[in-house]
Parts: sequence; C-alpha cells; structure tokens
Amino acid sequence: MRFQLVDRILELEPGRRIVVSKALSRAEEYLGDHFPKRPVMPGVMMLQVCVEAGMWLLREDGSAPYGAVLSEVRNIRYGHFFEPGNRMRAEVVLLGEDNGRFKFKIEGRVEDERVISARMILEPLSIEVDGRKLERVAQKVKTALDDRYALIGPPT
Repeated sequence: MRFQLVDRILELEPGRRIVVSKALSRAEEYLGDHFPKRPVMPGVMMLQVCVEAGMWLLREDGSAPYGAVLSEVRNIRYGHFFEPGNRMRAEVVLLGEDNGRFKFKIEGRVEDERVISARMILEPLSIEVDGRKLERVAQKVKTALDDRYALIGPPT
C-alpha cells in the first residue's frame, strides 16, 4: 500500500520552508480501522504528511533529487484530532544540515488547533549500489516525482 498524502503545496521558500495542505475524506481507506465509530487520521499519517513536505522542500533545491526518508523524530506532540471534512495545514521549516542529514521543525494545524508538532531528520535517498548509479531506476523515480509535483506544485 502506498500513500501520497500531500494534496497541495501552498507556499514554498526554497532552502527555508514549505507549507502544504491535506484534506481528510471519509473515503480514505485507513480510517475504517481508526476508529470505526469516530474516524480520525492516525498520528503516523499526520507525520507522513510532514515527511512528504520536507522531501519536496529538499527536492526543490536539489538536495534530494530522488526523495528522502525519515531518519529520526523527536519531541513529537499531538494535539486535537484531525477528523474527516477538515484540512490540515502543515508547515515544515529547515533548521540546518549536518553530514547529509537535514533537520526540520514541523507543525500541523486544523484551523487554529495544533494537531502535530515535532523535530525530524530526513536523509536523501541514494540511487546507487556498490558505487554505481542505477540510471534506469533513477530516471523512473525522477519521472514519477516530476509527475506528482506537477499535480501538487506551488502556485506560480
């Protein structure tokens, strides 16, 4: 199962910050189990929205052309529930880079209520095996990311 949770990039300051949105619908398959009588977005899915946002920020300036993965999360806090019919606005701010690891501050809000905040570290994905770049894989990944960005990219 693969999720692409960011619906839209609202603001983008390359190398500094990104703001994205995620609308939550009752039709999202993971809500059937979380929870049947009162569906809410799982915390790990809210975090994934922020991970995706951070990846788009890194990709924009060329730091992670093939995407990035979550390496670490600290000080994670959840606030109010994120329920269907609402939209989360997530802001991800790049704090710095250390040895190819990118540190971020994240916060997600539904209207004026905080639903998630944390610090996270992302690491760029590599398309290499034993020092050899896998060109076919690299091109497929790049094309898929370019196509997705065309759908959600920031306003011009």
